[in-house]
Amino acid sequence: MLRTFLFLFLSTLFPIFSFPISLIGDWYVKEGTHFNFYEDPKTWEKQNQFPLSFALQKDKNYPDFISVSFYHEVEIPSNVFQTNDETLSLFIPYANNTVRIYWNGEKIFESGIINQSGEVILNGAIRNKVIPIPSRLIQIGKNQILFHITSHHKDEITIYGGSNFVLDKLSENIKRTSERTELMLLLVYAYVGIYHLLLFINRPKERYNLFFGGFSFFIAIYNYTRSNAITEVILDPLGIIKIEYPVLFITSAFCILFFEEFLTKKIHILGKIYAVFNLIISIFVLFSTKIFADFILSIWQKSALIILFYIIYLMIVAFKSDDKDARRVVIGFIVLVISILADLIGAMRLIPNFTNMGIAKYGFMAFVVGIAFVLANKFVRVHKEVEELNEKLEQKVIERTEQLQKTLSEVRSLKLQQDGDYFLTSLLIRPLMVNQVKSRNVKIDFFIKQKKTFEFKGRIYEIGGDICIANQINLRGKNYVIFINGDAMGKSIQGAGGALVLGVVFRSVIARTQMSTLNDILPEMWLKSCFIELQNVFVSFDGSMLISVVMGLIEENTGMMYYINAEHPFCVLYRDEKASFLEEETVTRKIGILGLDGQLIIKTFHLQTGDVVIIGSDGRDDILVGYDENGQRIINENEARFLRHVENGKGDLKAITESVINSGELTDDYTLLRIAYKHGLEFQTKTIPETYYSFLSKAYQALDKGEIEEFLQNAQEAISIFNADKDLLQKVINYYYKTKNFSKALEYLEIYIEQFPEDSKYILMASVCAKRCNKMKRAMELGEALRLREPRNLKNLLNLSDVYYITGNLNRANKIAKEAILFDPNNEKAMKLIKKT
Repeated sequence: MLRTFLFLFLSTLFPIFSFPISLIGDWYVKEGTHFNFYEDPKTWEKQNQFPLSFALQKDKNYPDFISVSFYHEVEIPSNVFQTNDETLSLFIPYANNTVRIYWNGEKIFESGIINQSGEVILNGAIRNKVIPIPSRLIQIGKNQILFHITSHHKDEITIYGGSNFVLDKLSENIKRTSERTELMLLLVYAYVGIYHLLLFINRPKERYNLFFGGFSFFIAIYNYTRSNAITEVILDPLGIIKIEYPVLFITSAFCILFFEEFLTKKIHILGKIYAVFNLIISIFVLFSTKIFADFILSIWQKSALIILFYIIYLMIVAFKSDDKDARRVVIGFIVLVISILADLIGAMRLIPNFTNMGIAKYGFMAFVVGIAFVLANKFVRVHKEVEELNEKLEQKVIERTEQLQKTLSEVRSLKLQQDGDYFLTSLLIRPLMVNQVKSRNVKIDFFIKQKKTFEFKGRIYEIGGDICIANQINLRGKNYVIFINGDAMGKSIQGAGGALVLGVVFRSVIARTQMSTLNDILPEMWLKSCFIELQNVFVSFDGSMLISVVMGLIEENTGMMYYINAEHPFCVLYRDEKASFLEEETVTRKIGILGLDGQLIIKTFHLQTGDVVIIGSDGRDDILVGYDENGQRIINENEARFLRHVENGKGDLKAITESVINSGELTDDYTLLRIAYKHGLEFQTKTIPETYYSFLSKAYQALDKGEIEEFLQNAQEAISIFNADKDLLQKVINYYYKTKNFSKALEYLEIYIEQFPEDSKYILMASVCAKRCNKMKRAMELGEALRLREPRNLKNLLNLSDVYYITGNLNRANKIAKEAILFDPNNEKAMKLIKKT
């Protein structure tokens, strides 16, 4: 009795219960539309955590639309009821889809439309809704709250709660719907967004203003879609979603583009992809149902988490840099990230009892303030620098002028010294680049235009890395025209240094050959020796000086040309008003390359009367033909284009050069070397005595009758008169070779090779015959010459290896036999030679 009295007395002084009354805890959920909880309480599922939701059973088939009942009891003490003189109300943060609410068995609210079949016709989701409760329905003690929610079974059936899900006085709940703060923030965001968009219009190069302005402006629109104010314009909740979700997606696209542009000064491929992704899903939402829109939202939420980590990575990189503005942005971003992350986690329900509290709007406000601080600080910094500059402008101008004058004097001095070096180098190269050919049959011409020009003592000079040299030598009693066209690596003085070294070494080799009385050497071997000497000199520069060349010999009487192309542009043959390349591939590498592994190959070509060969450096191809849309130079990459220039110029160097220059601008040193064989000259046909034809006729008559001795006797007489009958010589040689009369075969092979040096088959035959006649030196030189021409000729390699073996040069024999094995791994003869050596 005493205890009851004390309780009533204290209750009147200090009410134990007061508003608001929380509606969280002890809710019961059951599928279907039920009005009486106490009919069968055991069939209801108890839920104490928010949000309240109905979970579908995986093994149960549900109709398209289902209804779910949510039941809760709230205790209203008598003292609270008696002292309250104001209407009570429910504040519901969120519930979907169509909602019916009952208080003590009587309906007090409904939203959405359901037809007689139980299908939802109009979505009626509610958000931040205040529902008044008629006073007559309120009871002292226990009161029953019942929600009936109908929705598609694929959509969520949920009531979101939280601290605001309460029973309170109507005036207090109406205060909870106040959005003054949100609307004020909305106006701030819109203002900031419009301001930065205007900045972008005035300064289009600062693209981060566009992205930040779009980000801020769309945040304002998004906040409006999340407010109660939008329900005054759009009544359909699905219509609100079709605005809210796309705005959210586009906002995130502007966000990633802003951070990439502001922190890295460019838009990366990830930002572009993410922006397009958000645009696509925004379009999908406009034409989707609520279920599909929620599905798209869940995909975006996952992608947003990934992009968030990417932005964090950009922030870390920016923080490590020396950009102070970027570092300041990081501070505001940290606050923004924490607030957004909290809302994302709450929206995705990753943590129990943790819901979306909507704190991102305050985090964004901190971020905007941070950006404003960065821009204001930048403005103050620039303004301060301008003031300092204005105060000391005159003094700085004087100091700067003095510095420029001093620097200009130093530059002039260095320029004069450099031009002196250029002049000295050009003086050294000039006497090397000479054409000393005086031949009736072979005519050599140069065209030289170095890219670098300079002025020294009032005159204009050129300097570069291209070089042309032509001269004459005598080998084995034959006159040869020697030529070289080179292109040294590097520009100006560096290239000129390479050309100078090449000219000195090459001229020294020519001089030694001209002064020597012992020039019993084949042209192939002379070219090889010259190339090796150049290589040994240039390789001493440790790869810092390389040079591409075409160097060769032309036998004046026969027109036989022997040459090496070491990574130089292909030689061009102009014959019958048509131009074509003499080579198809580059085998020999540039002179000066360390550890030169490329096979040295001597190429041969038999010039005919009227032939013109054009050799040139890569300046002939590197022509500036225009500029692309970005202002980048377009350089010709079609080597065959030079063939058209040769045809346009009809083989004349000046005309060719005019055609090249008309097609574009020279970008490199440009040199051409022209070789003309009996071109534009008249030659008398050598008169052959009638006795030659008499002996020739007798020889063929004897051959037809099978009288070999008679044939040989008359053939020998005919050859002694005229030794350039290719068919007759071959018949005589083949007969002696088949009958193993190697000495006689060799005698006529020497005559044949003299007249037709291009025929590799008979060079090999001559080497074999020389070996059989024990003329090993001749066999070696013929074999080595053919090896330089045709390094893959297996028969020649085997014969040459055998010659070295016979002469006791086992190392050389072993080396060449191994070369043969590379081309024919199963060759028995090569294996035997390797074993013997």
